[in-house]
Amino acid sequence: MPEDIKSVSKVIMSWKGQILLLCRVDGKGWELPGGHLNRGEKFIQGARREVFEETGINLTKFMLILKQKDFRLFKSIPRTVNVSLSNEHTDYKWVNKRQFLKMKLTKSTKLNLKAILNTI
Repeated sequence: MPEDIKSVSKVIMSWKGQILLLCRVDGKGWELPGGHLNRGEKFIQGARREVFEETGINLTKFMLILKQKDFRLFKSIPRTVNVSLSNEHTDYKWVNKRQFLKMKLTKSTKLNLKAILNTI
């Protein structure tokens, strides 16, 4: 099994004025798809892999929204919106800006609130 490193990629999946949020199985709230990179992975590779593992959606094009030392936030428009959840999440929702602001978000999602809101 590949070794996770501390670097993280998250993806704002945008579809018709809405974004995809996933509800964590541990009850910590709603988050964007994505996660930790494997050793040797580039940020986009990790984003693509994590989104596919968590949602079953294969993304091909990414736009960089936010770049930090160990974190990248990308935006992508999926070709399909049929979500197949992994065991890391209990639910998913496509939400607009108003709905997004009412969600119980994870701490890490709140840290990137401004960048996320600017893309919706």
